[in-house]
Amino acid sequence: MPSYQNQGIGSLLMNHSIEKAKQLGYKGIIIFGNPDYYHRFGFVNAKEYNIQTSWGDDLDAFMALELYDGSLRGISGKFNEDEVFKIENEELEDFEKQFPYKKKHVTDTQLKL
Repeated sequence: MPSYQNQGIGSLLMNHSIEKAKQLGYKGIIIFGNPDYYHRFGFVNAKEYNIQTSWGDDLDAFMALELYDGSLRGISGKFNEDEVFKIENEELEDFEKQFPYKKKHVTDTQLKL
């Protein structure tokens, strides 16, 4: 909600997530998101590491972050999202029926693909 934006909450969550990923020993983070937002945390286009989407595209919104200097060096390939993120439209519609109806709209803060 716009009333909760620009209070630093997103930055706190992002910085915490990056630190947690480092503590867990991950080499990097791959994300789909708004480049204008995620670049401030050091994310760059994943093509910089020769990493593509599972369908072989290079999108500005597809980004990677090295968690340590050179930690993504020599890593390349296609990113395959987990099956848990795939959903059929009918399944989504059934899920959304559990909630009061709200008109869907796109705000200027959302990524437009």
